[in-house]
Amino acid sequence: MEKETYLAFLPRTKEGLPDRRFEISLQRILNEAGAQSIDELRQFAKETEIMQRQAAKAGMSLAVAIFNEANYLDVNHRFDPDNQYGWRPKSLRKQAQLILENIGFKQKNAHKLVACASWLTSGCIDKSERQWLNGLSPSHIYELTRMSPEGYARVKAEVSYPEFHFCAGQQEISVKRLGEIRRQYPKTEGKEHPATNHLVSQCVDTNEASTGRSRSELFEAVPDIADASMAVPMIDPVHEGIQMLIQSLGMIGSLDELSMTPQYLDKLRPHCMTLQILSEILQAKPMRY
Repeated sequence: MEKETYLAFLPRTKEGLPDRRFEISLQRILNEAGAQSIDELRQFAKETEIMQRQAAKAGMSLAVAIFNEANYLDVNHRFDPDNQYGWRPKSLRKQAQLILENIGFKQKNAHKLVACASWLTSGCIDKSERQWLNGLSPSHIYELTRMSPEGYARVKAEVSYPEFHFCAGQQEISVKRLGEIRRQYPKTEGKEHPATNHLVSQCVDTNEASTGRSRSELFEAVPDIADASMAVPMIDPVHEGIQMLIQSLGMIGSLDELSMTPQYLDKLRPHCMTLQILSEILQAKPMRY
């Protein structure tokens, strides 16, 4: 029996590794199950692995579509009555991996595909980068998701033709080489990848259409609130601070074409409850908690 297939029959440790303490028990289990059953299962495991590799790009496309739908709901249906607190897009993002697992991908492979999809849909990627990324395999993209900004810049420089800019075309690069660069420039917490840096004016959305306005300008218009969950006192609705919040909300609501990303929405969420309460105050409606 092939080693990988043999290890697949072993129970797993808490770390997800084959638990070799059960090897003697496994021998008795395999003997009782019979050679014919084990051969069928071995063939099933082999074919499943091959099919997962073949379907990896399709799985990533599905995950990208799920994340794009979540972004669409965040932008266009954030305050719908049946989407209170934005639970629908949150649920979609959380369920993406489970959906892939239900289709037949292993947990590890599904996790990688979801990581790729999250990375591809949460950043500002220009036209030349998108064309290049479309030609890469999920394994290539997964390595990119784990790099620091310096590593990503190193990759772009390495795939560019000598004496030409990246947008002029790109050379091929292996997954192995990307892994070497990733180990040299590992992603660190608190440092955004350049492809997920949203503080860019003229950010390109998934349809390659510019919003025509600086995102940083838009979100700088929303003031920071130390604790938006605290109760808002009954104060004069024409208070300058309330007017500022109302104007900010109006500006955000008027930009229907804005493609908000999860990171930006996280910045807006602390203001949601405050704005909702203020709106109800102005409309003289009872507050809901």
